[in-house]
Amino acid sequence: MKNKTKRNKIKTPTIGKSKSGKVSLEQTKPGFFRVKLETSTSPSFEDKVNPDYYKGEIETFDYLKDKLSPEEIAGFCKGNIIGYISRESKKNGVEDLKKAKWYLDKLITLK
Repeated sequence: MKNKTKRNKIKTPTIGKSKSGKVSLEQTKPGFFRVKLETSTSPSFEDKVNPDYYKGEIETFDYLKDKLSPEEIAGFCKGNIIGYISRESKKNGVEDLKKAKWYLDKLITLK
């Protein structure tokens, strides 16, 4: 009779990032690994732009909008747009462009 053992999946940390997303390895059994690529087009992308930890009783952006003048909140949006566009080729690629777009959409609604 064969001794059946349960194989536990052992997750290993992220091994790198590419312009396409985050690359990690998942050990499926001893000596075997599965490569995983989490892309910015995955369903969880919206959480990366506006994650839950920025939301409480009031969303952080709405709080800032209430506390800053119209000129200050517009400048805040413009600064974030410039920052995300400036770093997209060096850091998170399309994800940063989508974050810039998020702030651009907020800026447009302020007008």
